[in-house]
Amino acid sequence: MPWEWLRHPIVIVLGIIASLASIAALIWAIIARPFQKKKEKATEKRDKETQKILQEMLDEIKKVQEQSRDMQLSLDGIPEVRDRHKVVIYRDAFRAMREYRHKKAIAKFQEALPLASDPSERCAILNLIGLSQIRSSDYKNAEQTFIEMIRIAEQTKLDEPLSFALGNIGLVYTILGKMQKSLKSFMNALKIDEERGNLEGQATDLSGIGNVYLRSGNFQRALEFHQRSLDMAERTGNPRIRVIPLGNLGRVYQALDKMQKALEFHRRALKIAKHIGNPAYESTAKP
Repeated sequence: MPWEWLRHPIVIVLGIIASLASIAALIWAIIARPFQKKKEKATEKRDKETQKILQEMLDEIKKVQEQSRDMQLSLDGIPEVRDRHKVVIYRDAFRAMREYRHKKAIAKFQEALPLASDPSERCAILNLIGLSQIRSSDYKNAEQTFIEMIRIAEQTKLDEPLSFALGNIGLVYTILGKMQKSLKSFMNALKIDEERGNLEGQATDLSGIGNVYLRSGNFQRALEFHQRSLDMAERTGNPRIRVIPLGNLGRVYQALDKMQKALEFHRRALKIAKHIGNPAYESTAKP
């Protein structure tokens, strides 16, 4: 009989095993289905929570940007972070920075430092640490932080972070009264921003140079650079950028005892600041 082999004991056993396996698979599918659905719901819930945390981080970044004023804020790679652990750290760090809890902000950014995915993100974190140190009047440590950022940016040929670091260390040197170092840093930052065509960066650099001359008592040079900063700010089309040079021009005219002229510039700055609706800019615009 051609089908006689089907009666062989091994074939029969294999058939029984296959049937049992099918039955077991069916039972497992019935039992496991609720667990699978529960797992899917948990994953969906976690994804929604992660999206919420991510949006909170982005909102905090935006608020900190509004507060930055004359500091150059480097964020390269940070808004694109999607790892939940890193997003939580950044959200908490930016929130602390916005709320002027400087020690907490610095500690959180330092926690993120070993997690940086590349030199660009590492530079961004160092920049944020340095800015928080400036805000807490820890200028010596801020200087060292920006020196480290400059070293990494130069080694990896990252022009944008380098210009940020130079501009911010220029601000530190101005505060510390190291005017020659400050002037050199701002000039180097300006050169990079000119080569990159970064108008906002140029406006900030020129303001920094103007402040060096103002603090050095060279009011004519201060006027020249703050006017150049205002001209550059006008070219950006961003009203926020205009507030700083307008306020700075007002301060130079105050130093020259030209009060009517000073009042004119402060009023212009305050008008823009109020239109923006940001208290940080309003305080910058006032004499």
